Amino acid sequence: MKISCPNCGHHYEVEEEFAGMSVDCSSCGKPFTVVIPEKTKRCPMCGEEILAVAKKCKHCGEYLDQVSRQIAGSKPSYNVDRVSYTLVGLFLGCIGIHNFMDGNTRSGFGKIIIAVLALFFLIVWGVRGIPAVMLGLSGTAVWTILDLIKGPTEIR
Repeated sequence: MKISCPNCGHHYEVEEEFAGMSVDCSSCGKPFTVVIPEKTKRCPMCGEEILAVAKKCKHCGEYLDQVSRQIAGSKPSYNVDRVSYTLVGLFLGCIGIHNFMDGNTRSGFGKIIIAVLALFFLIVWGVRGIPAVMLGLSGTAVWTILDLIKGPTEIR
């Protein structure tokens, strides 16, 4: 296993049977105790290096096993990056697509319902339905602007 002197940083390759023993550094001459480094693995969600015994990734915040996910009662993390969220919100915000990216499905469905109702009034009332359409779309536009200011719940 690979270790390094805590005093000078000199690197050594030692056998595991030396774990817990006090040795003198050949570089600086100071004694130190050989400590077995903790085993690590890669997070299956983000690929970052984490402890092998970790239940949750310290980088992406994702729970690594189903049991921990259920105990915490958490929903899966969507990890939306701010640029994608903002662009989708600007171009498709009135129908709530950015809300689905963030995992906020209630707001997304709310905006879809408002957009469908506005379209319905336009089809049924024709030109007289334009004020209803404008009211619906301006309402969802304000809602979308507030979403974009607040940002996604979990930013990557």
